[in-house]
Amino acid sequence: MLGRNNRNSAFVYGAYSLADKFASGLLLVLIGRTVIEEVHYLRALAGILPIITSFLAWMFAFMGQEETFNDLNGV
Repeated sequence: MLGRNNRNSAFVYGAYSLADKFASGLLLVLIGRTVIEEVHYLRALAGILPIITSFLAWMFAFMGQEETFNDLNGV
């Protein structure tokens, strides 16, 4: 995402961290309010969410691989 411009890397990673904290907190509030008493649903959600997020992370890394390669090589 940064490419050759690494002067703003601290800001970019800080913004990512802040967005991650807000999203995680919001997700915890939503899950906590809806499934706090539904143990079976909560167990299924705890098993499925890491799989979904790891697949999405792999997909985004795969899609960005060629773009990053081209940026670093000046293509």
